[in-house]
Amino acid sequence: MSNISSLYTETTEAWSIFDMVCGGYSSKLKNKSEAKQLIIDDAFTSQSIGTLAKDGFALKSIGTDIKKLKSSDGEVFDLIDKISSYNISDITYITDAVFAMLLYDSGDYTVNGNLTREALIEYILTSRNSDGVWGYTWEGMNYPDYDSSAMVLNALSKYYLANSAESVGIDTKTHSQIKTAVDKIVNILSEKQLSSGSLGSSNTDAMVITGLSSLGINSLNDSRFIKNGNSLISGLLSYTLEDNSGFGYIDNSELNKLATEQGFRALISYVGLDSYGAYNIYDIKPIKNSSSSGSSSGNSGGSTGGGTTSITVTVSVIGDTAHGDGKHTGSYPTWIFPVKKTVSSNDTALSVIMTVLSENGYTAKGLDSGYISSITSPSGITIGEYTNGKNSGWLYTVNEKSPSVGMDSYKLKNGDAVKLYYTDDYTLENESSAGSNGSGISSEPGIISSPDITASPEATPDKPTEESFIYSDVSKDYWAYRYIKVLSEKKILLGDNDGAFRPEAPMTRAEFVSVLSRIWNAENNIQSDEGDSLIFNDVNKSDWYFDNVNWASANGLINGFENGEFRPNNFITREDICVILDRFYEMLYGKSLGTESEMNLADEFSDYIEIDGYAKNSVKHLKEAGIINGMEGRRFAPKENAARSEVSKMTALCFFKDEFNN
Repeated sequence: MSNISSLYTETTEAWSIFDMVCGGYSSKLKNKSEAKQLIIDDAFTSQSIGTLAKDGFALKSIGTDIKKLKSSDGEVFDLIDKISSYNISDITYITDAVFAMLLYDSGDYTVNGNLTREALIEYILTSRNSDGVWGYTWEGMNYPDYDSSAMVLNALSKYYLANSAESVGIDTKTHSQIKTAVDKIVNILSEKQLSSGSLGSSNTDAMVITGLSSLGINSLNDSRFIKNGNSLISGLLSYTLEDNSGFGYIDNSELNKLATEQGFRALISYVGLDSYGAYNIYDIKPIKNSSSSGSSSGNSGGSTGGGTTSITVTVSVIGDTAHGDGKHTGSYPTWIFPVKKTVSSNDTALSVIMTVLSENGYTAKGLDSGYISSITSPSGITIGEYTNGKNSGWLYTVNEKSPSVGMDSYKLKNGDAVKLYYTDDYTLENESSAGSNGSGISSEPGIISSPDITASPEATPDKPTEESFIYSDVSKDYWAYRYIKVLSEKKILLGDNDGAFRPEAPMTRAEFVSVLSRIWNAENNIQSDEGDSLIFNDVNKSDWYFDNVNWASANGLINGFENGEFRPNNFITREDICVILDRFYEMLYGKSLGTESEMNLADEFSDYIEIDGYAKNSVKHLKEAGIINGMEGRRFAPKENAARSEVSKMTALCFFKDEFNN
């Protein structure tokens, strides 16, 4: 994967950018600003549903709000509204419907036009050939398209995996039809697999791996996709060029650009299973990249790179009743008695817990963040963080011991006994539970983010010192070292379980307001609890950032969007950071950051015209205070996303400036 990523460092092509971000290589992209405008302009002029969706994925992956785009000619448009303005009759091929559906679901967007989710699902289900495969018909003959059929798996996986039709907004009949259609195409793809492990070309292998991953099907060790001892993964890897620089199409003699890009996407999807269980790459959840299976070209069905084996583990779940702050009485009820599961040695505690919960009719939230924030039982009882007090939540043990890493990072071993359990007060658990958020609960959920997008429990020392303050990717000569150090020591912004800080990764809107909430709590020695009313229609009580977002809204730091959304998982823009910091500074200290000088933004930034009106005063205030300086070419880049290192500097200089005066 690393070798292939080096091919795309200067790319401005939509799918390659999307792949790089999802693969955790966002920091390697050198031309994001140029690519962003090129892709926006393409989306503005294109009349193809598939192209519009592709552009949407690329833009969303680099943190662009696709509901508020501006072309080079100054035309503002909403990409979701543009796509939904088309009719079903405008679809030229099944992939148009697939990618439109996936883009809608990547952000749970509200769709107001003709091309609704319901219309797309109906089109997808009714456009199959008589043999159950998507393709085309010519002169009465059906011609299967296995690549596109595999892509349908991605589009339908959310609905297929849902425990109920109601939970995903469809009727029971449609839910049943989706399950039947998906099961059939999985069986057909299995039947078409050759003894080599491949389905005949690297492109088809890649799309099938990508689709299966969205269903949680492991293409390396699932028995349905092992033929003559060769797995589907090994089938794909048989097309790897000798220098590991990419893939061929029908052999490994010559690099094929499309095969390489799709193969890259497939490897990312496969690796994503380790972190997320079922992994749909179109949800844009970056993985933690490493020298993974993409560097191996062996054709054995038993391993890739370091190899994997099948192991057996036991899983149990101990729940609770919702009794609020009142003292717990009696024993904790067993929700799921010990059950044995055969999994891969690459699987994590989180992935097997997720599987067992799903199989027993339970739904969990917080999985994308690497831990469990709440679980709802089949009878509708929801138990989560803070349900039974401020220190309550879900923990886990392996072999009756609390691991020092999060459940998404704990690699299982044969014979492991995994127990997920609820506690009213995690501080009363044993030392390894209380001292590390790796146990599965985070006293401050979302302090840090996985590569480029989501928050996860931290595993950094409670009180970092000069000696213990070590991030694998932040050296003492790194330009933002001292800012990161100060915020880490104050437990305002920390690193990841693997010892990395990921300074070049962007930050989500929810993560940013949570950083400020922690500063407020530290300065005022109170919790920022503004009640449990729902202020934004996309922020739920079970979300780890619910209290932080409510606090920020109640105090006028954030306003959200016209449609009532906050868009917590969108990356925050540089101009919005300035606005919120400016408001929070005045709220905290009762005075403005600005000096009311005669400074003119036109003299400071070459792209000042791109700064929205609501943000101009705040940008000016932060510039006057020496918090921001701009970028190369005197650019401020207001619509771009700030890296975690940049957020660290801006935040530290705003609120802890005295610590940098000596």
